[in-house]
Amino acid sequence: MVRGQRDLRAPRIARVRLARIVAGGALWLLAAVAAADPSFTLVDLQAKANHKLADKLHELDGTHLNSVPRGEQTLGGTRFKIGERLIHLRGAHMPDLPEKAEGIKVDAAFDRFHVLHSTGYGEGSDPPVEDGTEIGAYVLRYADGTTARVPIRYGEDLRDWWDWPDRTELKRAKV
Repeated sequence: MVRGQRDLRAPRIARVRLARIVAGGALWLLAAVAAADPSFTLVDLQAKANHKLADKLHELDGTHLNSVPRGEQTLGGTRFKIGERLIHLRGAHMPDLPEKAEGIKVDAAFDRFHVLHSTGYGEGSDPPVEDGTEIGAYVLRYADGTTARVPIRYGEDLRDWWDWPDRTELKRAKV
C-alpha cells in the first residue's frame, strides 16, 4: 500500500449520508482512485438506487435525466459507469424521500474519490442557496474503524441541475 492510502476493505466500508440535500435529484456515482495505480474502481450503486433516470424528479414536466448517457462515460476527465437508476434523497422540497443511503461497499484502497452528483432547487429557490452552504456530506468508514466526513457545499461541489443559467463555476468540481 502506498503511504497515505487508506485500506477500505471491510464490511460497510463507506457510508454516504446526504441528510440535508436541499432538493431531490441527487444523482451520484462513485469512482474510487487508487494512488499506486491510476486505475479506477467503479462502484455500482444500482442496488441502492431508488429512482429511474427516465422518471420525473420534480413537479414540472421534463424534470428527468433520461438524456444522461448510460454505460461507461468519461465526464470531466473521470470515468463513471451510469446505470438506469439514481439515488434520490430527501430535501426541503422532497420530504418523503429517504434521508440517506448507507452500506455502499467500496472494498478498495484509494487516495481520492470522484462523485457524479447534483441537487435541485438551488438557484430557483426563494431565496437561492448561497455558495458555500453545506447541503449534505459523504461519511466514509474505513477498515480501521475511523471515519472521514466530506461535506458537500453548494457552489463549490455541485450546483442545481435544473436551474443554473450563468453560474457554472465550481471551486472543487467540474460541471
